[in-house]
Amino acid sequence: MLAARADVRAALVPREGTDTGDVSQCRHRPIMTTRPRQPPRTTIDRVAARHAREIRGRLGSELRTAREDAGISLSRLAGTCGMSKGQLHRIEAGTSQPGWEVLARLCAALGRRVGLTLYPDSGPLVRDHISAAMVEALLKVRHERWRPRLEVAVYRPVRGSIDLVLEDIADVHVVACEARSDLWRIEQELRWFRAKTDALAAAREGETGGRSNRQVDRLLLLRSTQRTRAIVSQYRDLIEAAYPASAQDAHASLVGDAPWPGDAIIWCRFEAGQATILDRPPRGITVGR
Repeated sequence: MLAARADVRAALVPREGTDTGDVSQCRHRPIMTTRPRQPPRTTIDRVAARHAREIRGRLGSELRTAREDAGISLSRLAGTCGMSKGQLHRIEAGTSQPGWEVLARLCAALGRRVGLTLYPDSGPLVRDHISAAMVEALLKVRHERWRPRLEVAVYRPVRGSIDLVLEDIADVHVVACEARSDLWRIEQELRWFRAKTDALAAAREGETGGRSNRQVDRLLLLRSTQRTRAIVSQYRDLIEAAYPASAQDAHASLVGDAPWPGDAIIWCRFEAGQATILDRPPRGITVGR
């Protein structure tokens, strides 16, 4: 589905006027660090656990480098900051996760500072109930020739999840479908969807040893609202370049035996808790006509 990635970047930049050799100003008091939690169970748990491992590893490595550059021993830094040598060793090894106060204290002792940055990934993993209803509505009207797969995970070159993958059992087409009840950052949305579609194609090539002849196309299932219609109209050229096929042709293919036309947008109306798939773009929308 909607893949966002949160990365902590230990921007270990020396502060002006700080003497990295003087670590005597840290207060001696017990410090607790948090250890990794139980094995993850859900997709979000697995993604979060992997990111946390990466963060701990990079953070520990940068702390160790900063300490060695300052010529401070493991024992001295640990004692000065009120923790055991073993605790600090685990933090530097990336097997123990320090809290913010602990991290700030270590960085202060080393004349460094820590920063937090959120980097874009392959899109959110959490969807609203409207998107789920839209996918359900599409599944109800699809022709039996389309074999559905929900929540398809992809791994390379990006990690994420595709809402719905439809495989045409009578043809060579595979359609990756993402449902959106709103559009926020259109360029980012397009990049994410393209990256996940490429990852799906790469996975299929790997499964068949490079012998797959199936073409992977994209379908954006978009809720029709005043806001989404205004965005599509505003970025008409950009969106039309990404989804050039006719919405009417795409709908005819999904509900019948017409050939699949290529990357397309299909619109959906959501009213009174019910989602309805539209066979053509809403009035005033020229993309996909």
